[in-house]
Amino acid sequence: MKINCRFPTMVSAPRLVAIVFLALSILRLPLSAATYTYDAGASSFPGTLWSNGENWVGNTVPTFNNQADLIFDTNIKVSGMRIGSARTVRSMFFGNNAISGTNPATAMIVQTVNDGGTGTPALTLQADTGNATITQESGFQASLLRLGQNNGGNVVLGSTLDLLTHSATKPVQFDSIVSVGAAPYK
Repeated sequence: MKINCRFPTMVSAPRLVAIVFLALSILRLPLSAATYTYDAGASSFPGTLWSNGENWVGNTVPTFNNQADLIFDTNIKVSGMRIGSARTVRSMFFGNNAISGTNPATAMIVQTVNDGGTGTPALTLQADTGNATITQESGFQASLLRLGQNNGGNVVLGSTLDLLTHSATKPVQFDSIVSVGAAPYK
């Protein structure tokens, strides 16, 4: 028995580049999404600042943009974290191991104030694709999650926000004026 094998003609380099580009543009894959874990590693001021690399796993300040996913799921032991300057994030996850201050019964606060404790920078929740999210696990130990601070900067919704809280007794509180950017909120 004779078997004939035919191989397709080779694809030229320009055609291959065009095919790959087309596939990526159709899929619209985020090529630079990143996850950052807050560990409150700084031992001295500015110990609670998001702009202090020692507060993040790997000791590097995150790239705050609409592809940044932040995780707060370590023994943080601070009641107020300052965003330091205007920040944009896609998601914030508050896990079961996130303890606020030395007393879990206190609120965990993401303060919208500058590094020096003054000024009014905005925290923008905006996703590159889909919705921005804030997730709070059912075993979250703080009494509540507060975003913003009285007389601080606004919390801005640049995308629709999915608020996923798994505990009826641990509310999420927005202290600052929530302003709507390009999309409505639910």
